[in-house]
Amino acid sequence: MTTIAKHTGQNAGGISKVEFAFPNEFASFAVLPLFKAHVHFIQGANWKELYATAHTFSGDGNSETTPAGQLYKYAFKFHCPKDRADLIQAFYEFQAYGVILRVTDGNSLVRIYGTPSNPLTAKSKLLLPGEVQNFNGYEIALEGVSPDPACIE
Repeated sequence: MTTIAKHTGQNAGGISKVEFAFPNEFASFAVLPLFKAHVHFIQGANWKELYATAHTFSGDGNSETTPAGQLYKYAFKFHCPKDRADLIQAFYEFQAYGVILRVTDGNSLVRIYGTPSNPLTAKSKLLLPGEVQNFNGYEIALEGVSPDPACIE
């Protein structure tokens, strides 16, 4: 029988690191018992750090029972500063191919959202404010639906 015991140690909030990879960069991606992920990359590929403006990366998830079974939905949003060519290219690829996120939280728990066969989908929005003191750059939204919960690495 499954038990749910009281946690030990800290329960810090926040995100300490966000990384990404594209679906075609994985040589293998296996989901093991207890939803643990075991991943290997093709030669030359690896997780890439995703820089977001401080305190703008946020996400949430929920589950629901449908006639087809349990579905897990995840959504993330963040800002990347300054309109520039490297962001235009990266977000084009996010939208064209989908993306898999690797997120480390304040408790050092590492989760992987999306899989090569079911990546997160992206939308980007360019923000060009009329006033100097306002944010210039991109707002990115990533979403995904899966029959399995996000994996733990």
